[in-house]
Amino acid sequence: MRWMRYLLVSMGVTVLLISPILYPRLRERMRLGKVERIKKESVKREGMSFQEFKSLIETGDFSLPILYTGDTRGYLETCGCFAGQAGGMARRAALIGYARSMLPTLLLDAGGIAEEVEDELDKLRVEEYLKLMAQLGYDAVCPSRDEFPILSRSPLNLVSANIEGATPFLVKELGGIRVGITGLSEGEPIKQLPLGDLRGKADVIILLTNLPAERVEEALGETRGVDYVISSRRGELGEVKGAKLLFSAPKGEGIGFIAIRKGSLEGITGQVVLDDEVPEDGKVRDEIDGFYREVIGKMRLRTARKPLPGGNRYIGSEECRSCHQEEYESWVQTPHATAFNALLRRNRHFHPDCLRCHTTGYGYESGYEVGVEGNEKLEGVGCESCHGPGRKHLLNPMKENIEGKVGESVCMSCHDEEHSPGFDKLIKFVRSEVDHSRKSLSFEELIAQHTRGTL
Repeated sequence: MRWMRYLLVSMGVTVLLISPILYPRLRERMRLGKVERIKKESVKREGMSFQEFKSLIETGDFSLPILYTGDTRGYLETCGCFAGQAGGMARRAALIGYARSMLPTLLLDAGGIAEEVEDELDKLRVEEYLKLMAQLGYDAVCPSRDEFPILSRSPLNLVSANIEGATPFLVKELGGIRVGITGLSEGEPIKQLPLGDLRGKADVIILLTNLPAERVEEALGETRGVDYVISSRRGELGEVKGAKLLFSAPKGEGIGFIAIRKGSLEGITGQVVLDDEVPEDGKVRDEIDGFYREVIGKMRLRTARKPLPGGNRYIGSEECRSCHQEEYESWVQTPHATAFNALLRRNRHFHPDCLRCHTTGYGYESGYEVGVEGNEKLEGVGCESCHGPGRKHLLNPMKENIEGKVGESVCMSCHDEEHSPGFDKLIKFVRSEVDHSRKSLSFEELIAQHTRGTL
């Protein structure tokens, strides 16, 4: 039995020796596993997959798919802030191309394309977006009042019963079905819909609108005869005045459809999610890449820059190193330090929406500025992104001159629901990666952090 005691003692000693090595690794793997699960759960979307849509069309039961978008905000593609993002004109073009290869297809948009044009870059982006919409062959678009001046310069068919200069209605015949299309635009007085003109000319009547959902019923009044209302705003699916009320996916994340059955005017409705299961159309991909190259050539496009209080300035993370060596070395290992590279990989390193959170001090005087030599020190999420501009603290290193403690609200200002869905659940598992509490990382941990994708 003596050998048994020796064996047990040896095993106990072995466990004691290897536990300090294995336990942290096990704990880290469990943490990363939780992060991955939360990320996947947070990007689930309601809707049909591309494969399910193909299976539906290939049954041969339908004579006409009506595809629609709205509230796309002129997004050419996803921003790439997190894995599993849906949307993008190249994917949209591929789905539209597939549908048209199978059946005559009607393509509509309910507006919300150019309502957020704030600077020169936005104007260029929307111009490119409208050019691509024209190439995709949209049959009708219902503009809001605010975007009508921009959209009216495009070759698109603008349909609205209450905007002067737009077409009140039109009729398209495809697959032996006559579809009447009219529109109601936000920002203008609501007028009587031209249903009297449409009823004798159309088998199916569709109303496109960018009115808030609660105003759709008011807009229809006592009107009957509309079969489908397609809105670019948010709301609950249902019926209004006998019409099916449908809503588009925001930011072009999906394409809505009405599939009209053969031998009847009955339609089934749904949304197709434009996730990475949908291939990209090569021609549209090349168009978008060409647009990026053109814009990069105009990199001195400017945005307004706010002054910092008290004459403070951004100085770059290297300046912090002389007093905060450990914290600096901790920061260098984080994805924050290389956040600018994510923009370079996607040709987004000129886009204000992206630069705000992938550089330091963008939009403020002395902060990062596109195309300015010497700005490399402000690329990435530097010390001052969380702790505030550092010049005053550098000259007078008192606690009052810097934000020492960083609250979760600072993290959430960039990791919001739009760019980092589920981050409110993730933060307790990932904050230790950037708060300087971990002095050194293993090679395995470094690889895991830098290859898992953005949060």
